[in-house]
Amino acid sequence: MFSKAVCCIWLLLGLGLAPASTQNKSSLLDDIEHSIRQAKPDWRFASKRVSKNKNHGTYRWEKGKSYVNILIFVHNSAAEATKTYHNFDLEAFGLKRKVLEGTVVDLGDESYAWADSNDVTTIGIDFRKGNVFVHLTAPTIEGAKEFALLIADAVPTS
Repeated sequence: MFSKAVCCIWLLLGLGLAPASTQNKSSLLDDIEHSIRQAKPDWRFASKRVSKNKNHGTYRWEKGKSYVNILIFVHNSAAEATKTYHNFDLEAFGLKRKVLEGTVVDLGDESYAWADSNDVTTIGIDFRKGNVFVHLTAPTIEGAKEFALLIADAVPTS
């Protein structure tokens, strides 16, 4: 389970996006990481990988047997982030998302919670706030929501 999600995320990091202000993108990714570290001191920061152009990063946090994997894309515009939000698909890697009905997730401009139809232990949230797209996976919806809310709060309103 972990290897499938991590392989998908590392593969996605190989995708190049248009260059932009790497300083702003880097500081946003740093701000998000810092917010999580402060709010979740009992969680271990397990891994991080940020693209050279600072357009995207992956993070993994762990606490006991629980985990949260996070993939963040910082785009040049809300239109680009919207395109990623609506076209983000990991089905080729075995992740088949099914929207969780009745799960309220208000995290910005667009969001939804999902479960992997092929692996019931993988739950996630995808959301877009302005020019930022976030994809999270966790073993529970509660864990995914906690981290998603922290990230959404760290992303400035456009």
